[in-house]
Amino acid sequence: MQRGHFNHLQENVRYIINEISDNIRSQTDRNHALTPTDMVLLTLRFLACGSFLQINGDIMGVDKATANRAIDNVTRVQAGLAPHFIKMPSDIHELNVIERCFGIWKRHFYILALGISLSVQMVEAIVVATAVLHNIALAMMTSQI
Repeated sequence: MQRGHFNHLQENVRYIINEISDNIRSQTDRNHALTPTDMVLLTLRFLACGSFLQINGDIMGVDKATANRAIDNVTRVQAGLAPHFIKMPSDIHELNVIERCFGIWKRHFYILALGISLSVQMVEAIVVATAVLHNIALAMMTSQI
């Protein structure tokens, strides 16, 4: 991976954390609650790799249920950003561009290519959240050119 690409990735992750941290922060510090940074990193790993909740929890040193709650919370908050980062296509040309984009989107978020075996509400939040993340990455990359 090129150094410049990694810098963009770090900036994107910092932006996402800053954008949603107040909405995902634990209300208590009981039982060593996950920080917003840990929750976002856990969620990004889950979305990018498509691995099981148990595996993602093990990597972060948390229980599967904790990983599930964190991922659910972060994806729902990210999905709530959709009005700011997702525009619906207005003509057939834009629709064609979006359809071609799905292949890229699935490569960036492998969970979309694998299929998601979670609740319908969680799947909806995951799909919208990955669209928001994809558009944030595009916007940040474009703004730095």
